[in-house]
Amino acid sequence: MIKFKFFNALTIALILFQAVLPIPALAMASTNTNQLDYAPGGVVTISGDGSDGFAAGENVHVDISGPGGASLSCDATADDSGAWSCQVTLASDDSAAGDYSYTATGETSAASTSGSFIVTAPATPTVEPTQESTVEPTQEPI
Repeated sequence: MIKFKFFNALTIALILFQAVLPIPALAMASTNTNQLDYAPGGVVTISGDGSDGFAAGENVHVDISGPGGASLSCDATADDSGAWSCQVTLASDDSAAGDYSYTATGETSAASTSGSFIVTAPATPTVEPTQESTVEPTQEPI
């Protein structure tokens, strides 16, 4: 009986806590890419919306690591609201395919956020065998 009352009280406390907790406190920083999946040779845009803690006017450096030791980077300057954006171009061959992760770090604020994206090589097209045309022999009327 005591155990039952304890769990009821805990449940009510959690519901009340959730009701009074400000919604922005639950929001995570929003750093993302303009797509979730890219083709080799694609241009990836990585951006933050200003909620990630970067200071206005600060330099943001983004390190990107991928398959086979791939290493890319880009830099941006945060605007007045702390929003920023930078781009990288992926390798154009199939070696670019795989999972990538990135970390954006503010030069002065030391704010840091990370994310990931995927590069998928297009499927190799299957080539249907072609049949050579056949020539029907012509018969002369009898």
